[in-house]
Amino acid sequence: MLKRNNKWKVLKKRTAFSNPWRRIDEWTVCRPDGCNSQYFFSIGPEIVVILALTPKQDVVVIYQHHIYEGKKVAALPAGYVEKKSILSTAKAELREETGYVAKNWLKLGRVHLGKWNSNSAHVYLALDAKYEGQQILEPSEDITVALIPINKILPLLNNKYHADSLTVVAAYMALEHLKLL
Repeated sequence: MLKRNNKWKVLKKRTAFSNPWRRIDEWTVCRPDGCNSQYFFSIGPEIVVILALTPKQDVVVIYQHHIYEGKKVAALPAGYVEKKSILSTAKAELREETGYVAKNWLKLGRVHLGKWNSNSAHVYLALDAKYEGQQILEPSEDITVALIPINKILPLLNNKYHADSLTVVAAYMALEHLKLL
């Protein structure tokens, strides 16, 4: 029987790729079984995800073009936290991507993106969201906004548009908070 060492030892680290939004680090690691392996980690900024609810109980949903999918995918407004606070980033992303603003904000929690990622997503529930004006989109954003009744949000996200995982997690967190699950 192979005797196992309980420790993982990092032998070498290097940056394999870097741009302003993401860095990929490669680590060479000696595993507890004595063998060496390469592991890759995505290093990026914190993220905000917002479920915005209007006074009529509609969720503000975006359909954003995903280059890899080759189509628009249903999502909740989201974005990278840059120099602003997390809450001010959430408010700015909702306004920029949808044209909506909200009076009441509640942080529902923080979700780690997984063992191969350094960052987390901060999930917010924005209540009493109202349309304030046109979107303020970046050149790389192709976003259409829709209002979906809250009781239709899970069937939409689970079946029709293959929503991203952060959108699904944020929707479940918000629905649980609102006691709608």
